[in-house]
Formats: sequence, C-alpha cells, structure tokens
Amino acid sequence: EICLLGDDSYCPNAEWYGRPSFNTGPLSAIAKWKGQWLFEIPDEISSEDAAPLM
Repeated sequence: EICLLGDDSYCPNAEWYGRPSFNTGPLSAIAKWKGQWLFEIPDEISSEDAAPLM
C-alpha cells in the first residue's frame, strides 16, 4: 500500500492538520509529526521572524 511506502500525502485515511477533527488542528491537545516533515529553526532567528515559516 502506498501509505506504507512513505507517500503519506496519498493515504486515503490520512488525518491532516486543519481538517475538522478533535485529533488535529486547533482542538488538539498535542502534536505528533514525522521527522521528515520538520525542519529546525536556528536559535539566531527570532520567534517573530520564524513565525511565517510555520
């Protein structure tokens, strides 16, 4: 199945941020993301400057 191959954007049962669900979006209590989707913001960049990157 394509989901198991790492092509998460094509999974028919994927839950995405912003969809109406208690597990994602503004109603969620925690966030869990795959490391391949994240990037580190250097300490030299202020929160104000980094906010548009999120």
